[in-house]
Order: sequence, then structure tokens, then C-alpha cells
Amino acid sequence: MVSSPNELPVIPGLPDEPEVPDDPEATPCLSGDTLITMADYTTKRLDELTEGEEILSEFGPTKITHLMRGYFQPYHTLYYFEDGTVIDEISDHKFFNVERGYWAKLKTWNIGEHARRQDGMDIALLSTETVNEVAENFGIWTENHQHFANGLLGGNAAANRAVLTNITLEQGAELAATLTMAEILSLANSLSDELEDNEIETKFIKEKYR
Repeated sequence: MVSSPNELPVIPGLPDEPEVPDDPEATPCLSGDTLITMADYTTKRLDELTEGEEILSEFGPTKITHLMRGYFQPYHTLYYFEDGTVIDEISDHKFFNVERGYWAKLKTWNIGEHARRQDGMDIALLSTETVNEVAENFGIWTENHQHFANGLLGGNAAANRAVLTNITLEQGAELAATLTMAEILSLANSLSDELEDNEIETKFIKEKYR
């Protein structure tokens, strides 16, 4: 870590402008020492992962499609949960919020709301702490938009596609309030593509078995 926000470190081998995935919501969010659960239930530091590796999601193994680093923030935030889990968030990152029923940015969480652990247990957020020192952001994207970070179910905005079909109007309003316009458009586009695929598949099945 660097003590002054003005002393942004230079890391050999990194491009001046980090590569950004083709996704308007793409920003790295977590510390490099965050432990990601692999498909075999072992863990690996986020800053040691490589694209194509399989990690664990809520629905089983999923492949890493993109990794990113090289962005810095002048401060980061620690989130403390009741079982001792700590999430070191450098920028906005989403975790599954049990009470709300969708993935929400940690900064919008209320004390006492629960995260979903990989063993299925729900644990409450106890407190937060802002650390005023420069930190490097690390990002991870997967095929199904989910991962377990330090044992907690995390993901990006697209992870909410699965819950949109059963979401209430109130939940929808709360969800929209936690997203940027780019994230809302990205989510809408991905959902639209999925619906179009479903329509094509339904039409094909009707034609085949008519």
C-alpha cells in the first residue's frame, strides 16, 4: 500500500491504460488478496488467478472470462461480518443481499443485512471501516457473472438476470436505485438478448413438433 493518494505506484508489466472488458459496467472492485473459491473448493488469491480457470458459483463451476487490475483508489472500505469474514472493497462491488433478494453494491447495504455464504449460511454485516490509503483494484468476470469472494456470494449486475423474472415492483425500484445508467442498460440488453433467444428456441420447437 502507498500512504499518500498522490503517490500512485507504478507496477512493471502493466499497461498505462488497463484493458477493459466489453461491458459498460466493468470496473474492478476488490483487493488482490481476496480469496476466490475455485471449482474444487480450494481458494486462490484474486491477484494470482488467470483467465480460463474454473471457479465456484452458486450453480457449480464457471469459467473466468476476464480479469483486470491497474486502477487505484485513494481509499478502500472494510466490511466486517458476524462470522469474522472481512471484505476489502476498493470500489463498488456487489454481493447477494438476502433481505433484498438480489446482488447489491456493498456501499448501499444496511448494518444487519445478510450475505450468503458458500455453505448456504446467511451472515449479518456488523460494521464498516474506511481506510485512507491508496489501494489497487482487481476485477473478475465469469461466464455466469457469479463468484465466491472470501466465502461470500458475489457478482456483477448481470447476476441479477436470474432474479428479474420473480422480482417485485418494490424490489425492482430498490435494485434500479443501486445501479448506474450503464449497468441498467447492460442488464436490459443482456435480458433482451436472452428473451430473443428464448423466442427463437420456442418457435423452433413449435415448428418441429407441430
